Parts: sequence; structure tokens; C-alpha cells
Amino acid sequence: MKGVRAHMTDNKPLYKDPSVPVEDRVEDLLSRMTLDEKIAQLVSRWHYEFFNEKEFDKKVSELLRDGLGTISWLLPPLDPEENVKVMNRIQKYAVEETRLGIPVIFHGEALAGGLFYGATYFPTAIGLASTWEPELISEMCSLVREQMYEYGVRIVFSPVLDIARDPRWGRIGETYGEDPYLASQMGMAFVKAMQGSDLTKGIACTGKHFLGYAAGEGGRNRNVASIGKRELYEIYARPFEAVIKNSKVKAIMNSYGVIDNVPVAASREILTGLLRKKLGFDGIVVSDYGAVAQLYAFNRSAKNLEDAAVQAITAGIDIEQPDPVAYPCLKDAIAKGIISEEVINSSVRRMLKLKFELGLFEQPYAPGDVKRAINRRECRELAYKLAVKSLVLLKNEDNILPLDKDIDEIAVVGPNAGHIRCFFGGYSPVAMREITPEALNSVEAKGNAQKAHCNEIDAFARQYYKNSISVLEAISEIVSKNTRINYAKGCELTGNAVDGFGEAIEAVRRSRVAIAVMGGIEGLGATTTCGEGRDSVDITLPGVQRKLLEELYNTGKPIILVIMSSRPLEISWEASKFPAVLQAWSPGEEGGRAVAGVLFGDEVPGGKLPVTTLRNVGQIPLYYNRKPIYGNIDTYAEYIDGNNEPLFPFGHGLSYTEFQYSDLVFEEDKVDSNGSVSLSFSLKNVGRTAGEEVVQVYFRDMEANVARPVKELVAFKRVALEPGEHVKLKFEISLSQLAFYDKDMNFVVEPGGVEVFIGSSSQDIRLNGRFEITGNRVYLEERKVFASRCTCFRKA
Repeated sequence: MKGVRAHMTDNKPLYKDPSVPVEDRVEDLLSRMTLDEKIAQLVSRWHYEFFNEKEFDKKVSELLRDGLGTISWLLPPLDPEENVKVMNRIQKYAVEETRLGIPVIFHGEALAGGLFYGATYFPTAIGLASTWEPELISEMCSLVREQMYEYGVRIVFSPVLDIARDPRWGRIGETYGEDPYLASQMGMAFVKAMQGSDLTKGIACTGKHFLGYAAGEGGRNRNVASIGKRELYEIYARPFEAVIKNSKVKAIMNSYGVIDNVPVAASREILTGLLRKKLGFDGIVVSDYGAVAQLYAFNRSAKNLEDAAVQAITAGIDIEQPDPVAYPCLKDAIAKGIISEEVINSSVRRMLKLKFELGLFEQPYAPGDVKRAINRRECRELAYKLAVKSLVLLKNEDNILPLDKDIDEIAVVGPNAGHIRCFFGGYSPVAMREITPEALNSVEAKGNAQKAHCNEIDAFARQYYKNSISVLEAISEIVSKNTRINYAKGCELTGNAVDGFGEAIEAVRRSRVAIAVMGGIEGLGATTTCGEGRDSVDITLPGVQRKLLEELYNTGKPIILVIMSSRPLEISWEASKFPAVLQAWSPGEEGGRAVAGVLFGDEVPGGKLPVTTLRNVGQIPLYYNRKPIYGNIDTYAEYIDGNNEPLFPFGHGLSYTEFQYSDLVFEEDKVDSNGSVSLSFSLKNVGRTAGEEVVQVYFRDMEANVARPVKELVAFKRVALEPGEHVKLKFEISLSQLAFYDKDMNFVVEPGGVEVFIGSSSQDIRLNGRFEITGNRVYLEERKVFASRCTCFRKA
């Protein structure tokens, strides 16, 4: 124990005294623990193990005999208020009946809202990234934090900080896209707001999946990732470094993947050398579910469960989840002398520290006022605001949008037009419902899996999200009473059935214009089109949706395409045929109203793509911050049988108004290598309607001693302007953002020329400039600046 404090204060153990420093409380408690109690703190249990009312007391006493680290509380079967009662009964046993009274932590998910029935649900992460507005992520997480605190889940496995460059990977919708700077800004905003300024009232965050999870070969889940060390450090580790150093994230989850033939769950080089020593992380590392046991059962890199446990905890995984499969073997490993008890102690210290920091020893119980936290107008208003800002207008030929609300007759078609399931991402209460026994039994009983799935889950979702309405219903609300709406589903999301084509074709023929709401749904169930374990070799519209669109196109009527899909799809044919395309992702509970609002002009689109979209799956990987290749540095090398340019580039997104960029000025055109560059320019709304523009600043290092990207995003700002309004934007950008690992793996900033590109997307460049980095080569121990500063000066 540190210091000279006694083990008792006022006749109670020192660790129970809140006036004592956390480090001293940890050491005092650790000194009192048996080996069994220590190992119990390093494992988790599933919630369902506790849901047996007849044997509840017996079960709790068995599972918590030596205490417990965490309980997986992903989606228990009861209403939130009933779940809180169960949680508090479990916690009461842990605090009052176990020998040392160590509280448990209930863990869950909060990627875009809390994972419990009725929790306010926002756009999925790729949609949040499309807002390019970290300030709104902070607002969202402040509300989610309050809801989760009332519910009693005190650590969440969010945010997902994987850099995603392959749309075949099913979990791409959980990420903030392909760029490390954008992902860092979103991640930092998420963690700061969710954890809050006072962690005793906050929710601990878990950055995941460390590291390179989204880079699996072939876009396949849990696969080998072929990543060089420089790219691993500079691209994939950067968002994690940002939330560690800037936002003090409390937990990290390992990747299922394999890097350089070593499973990450067993890689001391990555989980200790990089994560703890290089990036300075001092919180807990939790295993992704089953990752420890999979070293033996799946990777075959451990000879048995004991070996898997030793490898994982030695590598740096503190907590095995979701079941105590391998870590109980640590007791025998210690007895055999394979591993020292001090290794266990280090992990236990970190777990106990988090429990003290969360204030669980003083207030272990959930307040439980969940209904008050979720049934508020401000929650729905923010869900609507984020949904609107997440929408990306990809195409708007001849300004066909917005549509006239007084249009006489309109068709609404497509498998995602009439239900709300498509609004909810993978780790949402609605999506998780699909894999419960109740839902699966219902689907099996009804025969047609896809149709039964949609009807069953949609009905369930509407029980808890009573204010949520489909795109079809929202259009009915927004158009004139005299407008005739011809609705036809046309087809299911997946499958080969075409029996609905005729009705859809007739609906379009009778109408002046048609809105086709297509796409997919994200989740874990067998009828979903993307999500965890839902990788796909074909990333066009699923099922017969493209065939339906071909038939509708042949009617000659103008068709507005709305895509509801957390996966960015290959829509090259659709984009070439239809006058308008709106990317809606999985927009959250207010998605129906948001889409209708944008289509009919109540709202002006302003979202931008956080990913590069493809013309053909054969282009993978395709991302904007690529290295130079032969030919013109600004162009993509062509294939002999196709165009290699993106269909829509990173940062792309249209508005109903136009913006003019002008007057780029550098404070200095020569900047010392230890300094920052300051630049300013003007932005004006030259259209007839108010709108929002995301201005993007990219740098290109022209004189590095290793190959560097053709462009790197270094700053951005979403700016709202009235018609004719004019602002001056000033950015201050630290040159450390240009630091890279040189040939000798030194982290450096080098003198030389830097080109500057400012524009509306990574390809729509409106202003160009150049400055010189002068002085000496700077060797950095670490990255210290993670965000550029922007000041906006409004002009009269």
C-alpha cells in the first residue's frame, strides 16, 4: 500500500472511506482479497443467467460467491423499469452479502442510443459521421448519459473507432468512416460527453476494436488484417490515441482480428507495447465477446483454455467477457508457476480503480427514473435534428428536389417505405429484438421469413417508439390534403419474389413522380443485410430491388431514390438513371420525418459522405487519402475495363443552395516546423435559401522521405448561412498533424512544401494554396494536438 495510512479509518476498512485517495483505496482492498476473489473481478456474466425468479436468490449466490467484475446487460427481456429492479437486487447482494462488498458493473452498448427498450435512438454511427458536426455528438451523448445513468448501465462498449475502407464488411455502419481525423473528432466528442466532467454521474466509454478490426481480408469479420506498422500507427491507431490522450477514455476492447499472424487478443506488442506504453492508456482492456477462448477454439494459437488465459492476460486483456470460460484457469496457472499473481493484481487494480472512479462504492444502485429520462420532447427533437443533418444528397439533377407539397399525385414504393425497422442500426433495441427467442419463434411460425420479420419487428418497434413513423406515413403528413399517394411495396428487401412488381409499376405509371425507398436493414439476425457477421461479396441493392428499379425506370416517370442502408452500396446504375439520390443510412427513430422534410423542402440537406463510394466492387479498397501512383498525382489510375474514379468522393454532399469560397490568405507562408499554420478564407451563401456547408481543409506533404497521402483531412467546420450571408473562417492547424513515421520509424515533422486544398469535398476543391515548413526536422515522442481550431467571423 502506498503512503503511511492505516488499514482502518473510523472502524471501517480504508477502502470504504470516500475521503481516501482512489489509489490507496485500491491497494487496501486488493490486500484483503483472496485469489478467487481477484479472478472473479476479471470475468463477466450474461444477464440471462439471473432471470429465473423461482431460483433467483440461489443463482445470485452461486454466480456472485466471490464477487464479480461485470454483468453483460445488453438487452434483458423486461421493460426498463423492471430490469432496473433486477439489477438493483443483484447489486444489493454484491454489496451486502459478499465478503468484501465489491459492487458489480453492468455493461451495455450506446453506439447511437442506449440499448434498452424505449431509449432515444439516433442515427447509426456512419450517419452521425455524415453530420460532420462533433458538437451534435456531444449533445446526443449528454442525453444518452443521463438515460444510461438512470438505467444503471455504467460502462458502454462505444464508440467504434475502427477505420473502415471496405463496404463488404458488415459492421461498416457502426464506424465513423474511412478518415482518421474525422473519426478522431467524433470519438473525442462522444467520449467527453458520455463520461462527463464527473464520472460518478457519468458512463465509462470503451473504444473499440483495438486494432485493425475493419481491415480484415476480403471484408470478412474476424479475419486476418494485412497492415504495415506505419499504417497501423498513423491511420488505425490515431482515433484511439485521440480518445486516450484527449478524452481520457476509461476502457478499450480488443479486436477479434489477426495482425502479422498473431491474434490481437494474444498480442503483447499491440495491447501493451502500443496501447499502454506508446499511447499511454491506463484504463481497463476488456475482451470482445469470446475472444480469449477463441485463441484455443478458433485461432488454434493456444493449446488449451489455460494457455489462452495466460496468453491473453499477459498480452494485456484485463477482463474476459461475456462468460468466465478461460480466466478461471488462471488459478491453476499461478499454482503451476506459469504466471505470477502480480500479473493478476495489475488487472484487478485497474478494475477496482474504475469501480471507485464511478462512485459505485458510495452509490451502487441505479436511480431508476428511466421514463422521465427518455420521455422528453428535447430527446425527440435532437433525434430529428441529427437525422436531418445525417442525410446526404448525392445527386439532384435539374434541382428536381425539393418536391412541391401540392403535387397532385405521387407514388411511394419500395421495401423500406412502409416500416420503421430500417431506421435502427445494428446494436439498437429493435435490432437486438430480432435474435430473441420470442421473435425467432414468431418468424418461424409465419413461414415467409423476410415478410414475417418485417411485420413482427415493425410491430414490436412501434410499441416502444410510438412517435416514430415510416417514410410513407411522414410523406402523408407533409403533403397537401389533395395529394393522392399511390403506395406499393414492390418487393421484399431480400429474396427473389417479383409478384409485387406489377402493383409498383402501376403505382408509378399513375403518378407524376415516384419516391423509391430501397436499401437494407442492419442487425445480427438472418434476415438482415448488414451488421456483425453480415459481410457481403455483393454490395449492390439486395434481392431483386435493382430489377424492380429497372422496371420502374422503364415507365419514364422521374424517380427519387432514397437509400436506407448502414452499408454504403454500389449504386452506379441507379445514379446514372435517376435524377435524385438521397443517402439516408439508418437515421434513427425520427428518420421518417427527417427524410420527408428534406424531400419536400422543410429541411435543407447538408450532410457529407464519411466514406468513398464505389462504381464497382472490384475497386476495393478505394479511399481518398491514398498514396500517389503513376500518372497524375490527382487522378486515380484507370483499369482497362472500367473507371476507377469514385462514384461519389469522400466529403461529397449537395445542398438546395450554393456556396462561394474566396480570399484564401495565409498569415505566414513560411512556418517553423514546431509551429502552426494559420489560414483564412471567405464563405458566402449565394443561393436563395438558407443552408449549411461543411468546409473541408486538406494538406499534401510534398517532400517527405516516405510515400505520403495525396491528401489528408486536417480541419473542417459545418457552417449555417442565410441567403446572401457572408462569413470569414480562420483555421489554426498544428503542423504536428502532418507528423509521420519515417524510414527509421521516427515520428517526425519534416521541412518542405505543403499544398493546401479547401473545398466542398475531397475532390470538389474551391481554393488552393501552398506554404513552406521551415527549420529543423522535429522528432516527436507522441502526438499532442488532435484537433484544429476554427473561428467564424460573421460579416454584415
